[in-house]
Amino acid sequence: MKLLAADILTVVSAAEAGSFAKAARRLGAEQSTISRRVRTIEEALGVILFDRWSGGARLTEAGRILVEEASRCGRALEAAVAQARAATASTPFRLGFAWSFSCGEAARRLAALRASRPSLRPRLREAGCAELVSLVLAHELDCAWVAEPHELDRRLAASPLWWERLWLAATGLAGTPSWRDLDGRTLLCRAGADAAELGADLAALGEARVRLEAHDCSLETLKRMAAAGDGVLVLPESLADDLPEGLDAAPFPDSQARRRVVAVYRSDDRNPVLADAAVTGARPSGQTVLEATSQGASARGPPLPPRPSAAKRSAVGR
Repeated sequence: MKLLAADILTVVSAAEAGSFAKAARRLGAEQSTISRRVRTIEEALGVILFDRWSGGARLTEAGRILVEEASRCGRALEAAVAQARAATASTPFRLGFAWSFSCGEAARRLAALRASRPSLRPRLREAGCAELVSLVLAHELDCAWVAEPHELDRRLAASPLWWERLWLAATGLAGTPSWRDLDGRTLLCRAGADAAELGADLAALGEARVRLEAHDCSLETLKRMAAAGDGVLVLPESLADDLPEGLDAAPFPDSQARRRVVAVYRSDDRNPVLADAAVTGARPSGQTVLEATSQGASARGPPLPPRPSAAKRSAVGR
């Protein structure tokens, strides 16, 4: 007979309690159920585990050996579970982000993730959205925070995280920008699939004719190129704060564009850290990366003023 965990628990509880009646109260069962279960175990094993008497029940020598070995196995199992949990906690969690972990909502969420799991050793990677999604698919990343893709491989899942307003960054910017401000201008972006996706989004808006110029470089380099007058940038709000000298930024009105950040991960991934790194729930569908919406403008008040460049901010401080 193979003893089940419930069988072992019944025998150990009866031994510790000293009677079937007390064991029944401890286990929330009837005394007759405990007595019948112990008798069934004894008959299946072919040994007597308890001496019964009017005051209760005490272990026989065979029962003592069984309880001692069961307790030892229980302690070994608890130690194994603790070691498994410790190994999971110390396993690096590979997290990617399309922009920068150093500022904005991503920085706040990363800090919260560290606080919830102090032993976590995250390995971070910053790259374009399409590249990060492909790395998740290839098991090279556990999770990626990216702008919501137009399409998602069926092997992947996505959970919504937060919204980012889009800002226009350019030299000599004044007032509230619109998509028409991009007419005839060079829009700088990172090379790869992200450039193609941005181009498709702008074409869908149909309000401006822009020339996309893709560069295989970092976002910081693109900012400096824009500050030098080589073109303009469309940035998420998280990246619109730390601007080089000479580059201004202002948000597009809420009714025109914002970007949803989602957590992308493999559907078959059971890494427990995903519960903290990704919001659980089904992925909302039917919305593009650049969402044209009239909601939120009245709730947030009037458009924000242009964000000055570093030089202008220092001048105001003086």
